[in-house]
Amino acid sequence: MKKELRSCTACGEPISDKFLLDVGGCSWHSACLRCCICHTPLDHQPSCFLRERQIYCKTDYAKTFGTKCVRCSRTISAT
Repeated sequence: MKKELRSCTACGEPISDKFLLDVGGCSWHSACLRCCICHTPLDHQPSCFLRERQIYCKTDYAKTFGTKCVRCSRTISAT
């Protein structure tokens, strides 16, 4: 019985690795799961963030979508 391979969302190639990453219902090669801004590999990170079909590392997600100070525009982090 032949196993059907999933295609990687980033590169479109079949995933024949022992493990695949599933983020937001999409499959990724380990090497292809990267932040869309800084291109940091996310396969060994504890989390990543998905918004509008784009993948972000924690830092870039906070910079892009986090709450910012009205006066100085710096990101306000949760404490």
